[in-house]
Amino acid sequence: MLSVNNYRRTGPGLSLNYINQLDLENFLESDLQMFLRPFTFTRYILFTNRYRISCNFITPNNRKTNCFSFICSFCFVIIYGIAIYIDYIYENSMQTVLWAFFLMSHIILIFVHIINSIVNALQSENHVNFILNIQRLQRSLKLVTISYRGLIFVNWIYVLGFLLIYVLLTLTYVYLESFSSTSAFCYITLLLLDLNIIYLIRVNKLLVYSIESWMSELKLLDEKCWNDNIEDAVGYKQHLVQALISRSTVEVYVQ
Repeated sequence: MLSVNNYRRTGPGLSLNYINQLDLENFLESDLQMFLRPFTFTRYILFTNRYRISCNFITPNNRKTNCFSFICSFCFVIIYGIAIYIDYIYENSMQTVLWAFFLMSHIILIFVHIINSIVNALQSENHVNFILNIQRLQRSLKLVTISYRGLIFVNWIYVLGFLLIYVLLTLTYVYLESFSSTSAFCYITLLLLDLNIIYLIRVNKLLVYSIESWMSELKLLDEKCWNDNIEDAVGYKQHLVQALISRSTVEVYVQ
């Protein structure tokens, strides 16, 4: 268990009062922080963050953060609705099947954005517990040779790649002079959905990678562990069961 002195060295300006308000279990290791940074960075930009990571601690969103996110979402939805009215009703008299399809698609995306904001607020604590459970799994496996650099690099590639795709799509529509304000709001909502999918896939990849690394370390023990040290063998079996249960839980969560 980490002591208060360890927390004092975790970040600049970390006061003792702030430390006392935090649960010891909310300490987040630097490797896991860097793994999550591409997603948290993008969510902060879009005002849809699921939790708060500060001074090496992960905590659920407070009321101020949730209120601010709701205000931003409310303004987004209102402006999106006005843009839909202008583009599809006020300035468009061609009510075809294709027109109805695009109109319904935008209305569905508005509801998706609202649901996403509500879920982020209500499930913030569960999101924090989910991340902390992953960290507990990492600690229980006691991995020594594992490196997260490849996973972190791929995370940034995915996030920046999707951001670049949506920027290029917007510039393409502007160049073709067919860009509308509804397209911009549509892309933002679709980007949120894509981030959710990428986030779940990459977290599942992290767990699979951890289990595979642990199995590689286990093979290095060869027959010595099983023949000379029965207690270690039993302990590793228990860790394997914990890892498989955690992986199965995440796969259900992803599906």
